[in-house]
Amino acid sequence: MTIPASSTSPPGQLAIPRWCSTHTPATGERRQEVLQEENGTKKMLAEREYADEEWEQRQQNREAEAHE
Repeated sequence: MTIPASSTSPPGQLAIPRWCSTHTPATGERRQEVLQEENGTKKMLAEREYADEEWEQRQQNREAEAHE
């Protein structure tokens, strides 16, 4: 059984998926880490933004209750 080599790998080497960070050269590994960090940061910012909106909503509810 032969495994087809990808166009990016030299002949005789196994085709390794680009997304597989464990078998990529150091630059690819770093790129994977950077992407994960960016995704984490975006997720964190989205969660913080959501929490802020939730807090503002509760503040408005408290103010409304205080006026009643």
